Amino acid sequence: MNKDQLLLSGKVQGDDLQLNIAQSTFDNKQAGVNKSVNLTGLTLSGADKNNYDLLVNNLNLNATINKATINSIGKVVKDKTYDGNTTAAVDTSNASLSGVLANDQVSVKVDSAVFSDKNAGVNKTVVLNNVNLIGNDAGNYQLVTGLTNTATIFNATPTFSGTPIITPMPINRFENMDLETAMLTVQQERANLLDSQLRNQIKVLQDKNDRVAKLNDAYMAALKLQQQFSSNATADTKIPDGTAKVALDVVMANTGFTTQLTNRGELDQLISNIKLEIDSQSNSQQMDMLRLQSLSNKRNEAFDLMNNFMKKMLDSRNSVVGNMR
Repeated sequence: MNKDQLLLSGKVQGDDLQLNIAQSTFDNKQAGVNKSVNLTGLTLSGADKNNYDLLVNNLNLNATINKATINSIGKVVKDKTYDGNTTAAVDTSNASLSGVLANDQVSVKVDSAVFSDKNAGVNKTVVLNNVNLIGNDAGNYQLVTGLTNTATIFNATPTFSGTPIITPMPINRFENMDLETAMLTVQQERANLLDSQLRNQIKVLQDKNDRVAKLNDAYMAALKLQQQFSSNATADTKIPDGTAKVALDVVMANTGFTTQLTNRGELDQLISNIKLEIDSQSNSQQMDMLRLQSLSNKRNEAFDLMNNFMKKMLDSRNSVVGNMR
């Protein structure tokens, strides 16, 4: 309590007189606006205190207890083995909420979560959906905007059951071939397989480039909409209608993110989620480029090996023909 803000009614100007407050307390510990404040142990001090009697009448004092902010909730998403989708399993049993007082009953509830992409990787970004605080004291706390988590997608290990079926190359393809021709055919098959894998990897990289381009368009549109808010806007401030909102809806249609936005807080969360996926996709693209380079090198080596083999085979046959003459 700042006692200097209290005015002493009836004090003669120039007198040395101050008010002392032994204790000030709220009516309860719960966060809230304009809460009642009780003062106890009021006394006068100063050289002229004996010239006054303290009469306390109608002290209607109010103050606010702001909600404490929780900046992290610990790991609430399970690691998993690659399964081809972005779904993440939520487990809040080991959640650790920062800033919660020891005796307060507060826990976290997360409706669902998704990985930034389906690919295997360590400490991948996970977007949390509908994160809420629960418990008797939950109303005294608030979550920081844009909370995310990390988890790992492990590489899948193929398993086989029953008797494996192996489809051999048709034997009749080699019936009328000599050894050199048969070996050349095998080299051609390998080169063609690597060429097919290279084309598939190029397609994967192109798809990711397209995804990042769409995300960047959505990110810029969301930032433009964010600029429409005034400087004193809060998380609950409604999103203004206009061309910026329409433009965002148009570009978001191809991203998979929700566009059912109603307020500033939801827009801020959307911007954070888009930025996280852009970063994740960019990191993934680096790995894809390395794989593309590796496949390209193997494919070129296979074709070089096939060409060298053909040259040696032709040189050998020409030598035989020349000796027969």
